[in-house]
Amino acid sequence: MKLQTVTIEDAECAIVPLKDYDALHDALEDAADAEALRLSRAATDQETIPAILVDRLCTGENPVIMWREYRGVSPAALAAAVGISDHQLAAIESGNASCTPETLRRIADALQVTVEDVAPVENPSPLD
Repeated sequence: MKLQTVTIEDAECAIVPLKDYDALHDALEDAADAEALRLSRAATDQETIPAILVDRLCTGENPVIMWREYRGVSPAALAAAVGISDHQLAAIESGNASCTPETLRRIADALQVTVEDVAPVENPSPLD
């Protein structure tokens, strides 16, 4: 960046090419936006999730599968943490078996979410 200076009313001012000014201005705005997002997230203890995961839930995907994959937990690891068999977890995730409220609570605890987050969605809303 080529910088020139000029004195205007006893103040030294910088003159930069407009494209350099625009790049600096955009970078400053990006930094301000990032700081606002950081402060917003720090002000709440709620977890945010990417829109793609919300879309998966809205299309009726099993929330246990969605959260398990989002957390990076294998089916075997989740089954072991919950104290159920791999086959029982597979049946729950496929919708072929329901589970007791206690098992659902243990699944939620293992995935670090609320029971409501992993409860099956009865009538998902279609996406536009």
